[in-house]
Amino acid sequence: MSGATARAAPRTWASSSSIALPALAITAITVLAAALRLYDLASVPGNPFYDAAVRSMGLSWHNFFFAAFEPSGRLAVDKPPIDLWLQVLSVKAFGFNSAALKLPEALAGVAAVPLLYDLVRRVFGEAAGLASALALAVLPVAVLTSRSDTMDTVMMLAIVGAAWLVVRSAQSGRARYLYLAGAVLGIAFNVKLFEALLPLPALALLYVIAAPQPAHRKVTHLAAAGAVLLVVSLSWVVAVSLSPAASRPYAIGSSNGSVWNSIFVFDGVHRLGSHAHGAAATDAASATGHPSATRLLGRGAPALGLRTGSELLAALVFGGLALVLAAAADRRRLRDPGSATRRGLAVALAVWLLTGFVAFSVVGRLQARYLEAFTPAIAASLGIGVAWAAQNARRRPSARAALAIGLGIASAYGVYLSSHGSRLWLVEAAVALAAMAAVLSLGDGRRRLGSPAVAGALCMAALLVVPLSQSLAVVRHHATDAAGVRFPPRELAATDRYLQAHRGHSRYEVATLNPYQAAPLIARAGQPVLVLFNVNRHPLVSTSSLHRLAHAGEVRYVFLGSACGGAGMGQSAQRRSVSYQSRHRCVTTANWVRSHGRPVRLGGRYQSLYRLRQGNGP
Repeated sequence: MSGATARAAPRTWASSSSIALPALAITAITVLAAALRLYDLASVPGNPFYDAAVRSMGLSWHNFFFAAFEPSGRLAVDKPPIDLWLQVLSVKAFGFNSAALKLPEALAGVAAVPLLYDLVRRVFGEAAGLASALALAVLPVAVLTSRSDTMDTVMMLAIVGAAWLVVRSAQSGRARYLYLAGAVLGIAFNVKLFEALLPLPALALLYVIAAPQPAHRKVTHLAAAGAVLLVVSLSWVVAVSLSPAASRPYAIGSSNGSVWNSIFVFDGVHRLGSHAHGAAATDAASATGHPSATRLLGRGAPALGLRTGSELLAALVFGGLALVLAAAADRRRLRDPGSATRRGLAVALAVWLLTGFVAFSVVGRLQARYLEAFTPAIAASLGIGVAWAAQNARRRPSARAALAIGLGIASAYGVYLSSHGSRLWLVEAAVALAAMAAVLSLGDGRRRLGSPAVAGALCMAALLVVPLSQSLAVVRHHATDAAGVRFPPRELAATDRYLQAHRGHSRYEVATLNPYQAAPLIARAGQPVLVLFNVNRHPLVSTSSLHRLAHAGEVRYVFLGSACGGAGMGQSAQRRSVSYQSRHRCVTTANWVRSHGRPVRLGGRYQSLYRLRQGNGP
């Protein structure tokens, strides 16, 4: 069946061209994606939190396996280590620098483009595959995330790989590809946890609709694939749990040090609430705004409209028009071996797209990088919709109407977005008018008037003017989605030099009130740092323990900063009480440090660094 299905690819704009033309086109699109993701990568600011983990994990196999946050291995980050392992390998090969830290993400973003092309090409043909790949290559939020040293782009590549395997399983009739898709999605879970499971319902629907097996066998296959997904997803956390308790680091974010609590509570149910933790809360709110139906589409202060909505609205429109019409048309050709796969992928993309749109519109805490969980659905829906409508516009009035309506709506939205403080709307309007003229010429009735290839190309150009300009702006301004506390470079360098010169034989370079303060110091010097409070202000080291460590000479300096300010994470009375108690402990510890130490003068002024008194008491 696989050979018959593969040979049954639908006709495309380039069906009369040589095989070399699609190969050259996808090569050019991949080069474009690489240029946007790799150019001047070293100038993009880093994420100190995860950079500190990469530095620490490269120091020992223990730290490497447990995803240690700081060199002594007392703390671990709140994520499984798959992506961090790739970053460690990169810095081992190219040195600990900004470009090496981001290289795995950038390469993953590049690799996802031809992989999405092949996924779509197998079902909807070359033109749809090329259009989808181009849409992903220039999607601003995908460019932004792949140029940041966070984990989401590697997760996105794994999701596209899982979708490719499900399509391969449906086309070949071989369940082993479905099981492998479950394993790949499990790897994606070990990169970014529950975010990676957003396309799971869509992929299951794809298999149910497209696979040639009887219904009872489909259910069996899906159950087996689900078991594989569960086993792979929990493999690392189970291995950590079975290791000796003395060797397990305390999981950052958890309330009891358990990796299960960190994954299923801190990175699970708490992420559905309306409050973030620590310094990331302000960054998240300022970057993505508050929950609303227009959160992903607005052109105001949160730039999600320009970075995501510029393609998302077009994907929703064409997904609602062209993809539905394509699925309905296939019902008249049930004997076509590819019709079931086309219907399955159309339905799956619609479910994936709508799930992501609703979820990210209403979720309380949102970072722009989270949107990578459905960027492939945005690009594929846009590319397939435009390609199908252009391909059928000459002989099907419904397809021509879908293309004209979708182009009109999406172009008007593009003008709306680009007219805010920019003259890009003139370019958008000009290209859109040219595309509309090409679309309308397809209905003339004279066979040689108008070309579907030209109309489709102009439509894609009109739809991608704004996204491409925004992606170029991301590159030009060295934008990043890496949130976290920023330590002024000069202050960081002066603090680190002083600590290295005066630390003596103490075990810890410095103590900090929270992990965000510790991260830049760890990333810079790779020295052990004693973190006193968790990200939710849960105490990790009591004041009395800090006194004993200072008395023993294991820690000489404490960096305070302003970590005890801010509100708690919860809204209920109980959470407010816990937050108050945690803040009270933090303030108590900070006051103890001030009364039992003296401020250090750096750069001609006093900073937030204190030297604790040594010996028998203060």
